[in-house]
Amino acid sequence: MGAHRAETGLAQRLVAAARSLQQQESVEQTFRVVVDTAPELVDAAEHAGVTALRRDRTVQSRAYTGELALLLDEVQREEGEGPCLAAAERNVVVRIDDMTAETRWPKFAARAAELGVRSLISCGLGLVDGWRVALNFQARRPGAFGGVSGQVAALYAEHAALALGNAATVDSLRGAMNRRQAIGEATGILMERHRTGSGHAFGRLVRASQRLNTKLGVVAEYVTLTGKEPDLITADDLSPAP
Repeated sequence: MGAHRAETGLAQRLVAAARSLQQQESVEQTFRVVVDTAPELVDAAEHAGVTALRRDRTVQSRAYTGELALLLDEVQREEGEGPCLAAAERNVVVRIDDMTAETRWPKFAARAAELGVRSLISCGLGLVDGWRVALNFQARRPGAFGGVSGQVAALYAEHAALALGNAATVDSLRGAMNRRQAIGEATGILMERHRTGSGHAFGRLVRASQRLNTKLGVVAEYVTLTGKEPDLITADDLSPAP
């Protein structure tokens, strides 16, 4: 009876967590809620973080609950390898039961043990915004993610992956709407200023986009913000400030 109540309670917590993740309005907000909820849901976890890996092997910590999770990402960035990178790259679940006995990534394991981490589980979340990402759970005791804890971590990661996919779609649609609005506004500015038709004004934006090898929406946003003529915009104008 007690085991049944525990399973029911866990199922309810997973449903609540999944609902909360689906309610987030952006990828970054979803990442934040993913890591904040992770230790509450996976009892064995003391810390959690999301590691992102780009094709050129750039490593980024997208969200984390504390400095320890961030330090582990820094170790893997320095060593060029580790369980979180492997989980992200291959979209698999990777578990280390004891850092002092780990042989797959010995340099990482030794440094993780020095930081006080003895066990870890990392779950691939697939591709998000062009980065391969993994959700990681860490604990100071060995064998923390065997049995139910490891299963819950993997199940929660599946919910997180679905929520991130939905959030990325929403972000993309929102970006497309914003770009369309910027193009319309920039076209309107040029039409009013030069007393010309929409086709001519839009064509000027297109030619500037082609000349600068930059997306049309970016050129339109710059015209809207600065009022600068499209043919006078330079690549330096569109470069981010140092």
